[in-house]
Amino acid sequence: VHPLEFLISGSIPTLAGPLLMGSHLSVIVVWEVWALIFTTIDHCGFHFPFLLSCERHDYHHAMFVGNYGFLGFMDYLHGTDGVFRKSTQYKRHFVITSLKTARQLVPDKQ
Repeated sequence: VHPLEFLISGSIPTLAGPLLMGSHLSVIVVWEVWALIFTTIDHCGFHFPFLLSCERHDYHHAMFVGNYGFLGFMDYLHGTDGVFRKSTQYKRHFVITSLKTARQLVPDKQ
């Protein structure tokens, strides 16, 4: 990631709200750490146990349609996740409570 891209699309959006609201420094630090951890998890391509899968975000990057918002609330509201909801990736998008991968639990159609 280019540093300018990181600043414009990564840091400014996550810092703007807490700074405009006058949040305490400790709140800003916790918020930034949380945002960086979950952004990393969303982009890593792995499905960690006890966390929501990254299938939604992977689908967004693979197809470039839908899945624009965090957790899918706005996508559902605006109807931009219809194709995703019909896909195999949608069936894999859940919290796994075992050591099996999402692809083992929901294999690709043969």
